[in-house]
Amino acid sequence: MGVVFTLIFIPIILIAQVAIMLESCVHVLVLHSRLLNLVMVGFLLVNAGILAALLIARVQWKKNGRMERNYIRSYRGWGYLWRFCVKLLLILGPIWQVLILTLCVLYLVTQPLQYLAPMV
Repeated sequence: MGVVFTLIFIPIILIAQVAIMLESCVHVLVLHSRLLNLVMVGFLLVNAGILAALLIARVQWKKNGRMERNYIRSYRGWGYLWRFCVKLLLILGPIWQVLILTLCVLYLVTQPLQYLAPMV
């Protein structure tokens, strides 16, 4: 009986606890949806600034030739690793920021919390 309890009921209890926690978070968000909209606008502005900074840094690195493979491979050890990581950041960072900006704009346009059933 102990094995059945361990394998079946404990995961169900954990899933129920997570569901209760998510429900209470959504309840608070629905009650304070205007505050959430203000936070989302602030998040949108901050991420737009980060995207602009990443794009400016990328343009500067490309203009100076620091994004080229031969330039990065001319360094050894930590210098190579650092430049390679910055190159990846300057390639993947703007993509990530555009994704975040798109999700923020979609949230602000659709306002999905208003479609949830009213909670008392």
